[in-house]
Amino acid sequence: MPNETAELAIGAVTITVNDQRQISYSSDDVEPDASGNILFTLQSTGPNKVWSFNPTDPINIANPQDFTTDLLNSTQLSVNDTSADEATIPQHNYTIKIQSQDGDELAFDPVIKDRV
Repeated sequence: MPNETAELAIGAVTITVNDQRQISYSSDDVEPDASGNILFTLQSTGPNKVWSFNPTDPINIANPQDFTTDLLNSTQLSVNDTSADEATIPQHNYTIKIQSQDGDELAFDPVIKDRV
């Protein structure tokens, strides 16, 4: 189960996954930087599994109209949020999808908050 942290990340989140499928990340909630960007970085910590973002569907975002995504490589995902819907939808649930080289798949869903 992902760890619970009280901090809000600005512009970047590091996601760590081990061989036992345990996920932790630098913050549960993330807010875009001043340019509207968020960089998700994925790190594998176990000796046997190498985790990467799902290459065809790395992220699903609820109410995705204001978002663009770009999978930079297997461990870095860039997301841009225009925050155009800030007044009506101030935060977005999303699901990150990852997979290991041996076929394991995981999905988890922290929150993207619009800049205030």
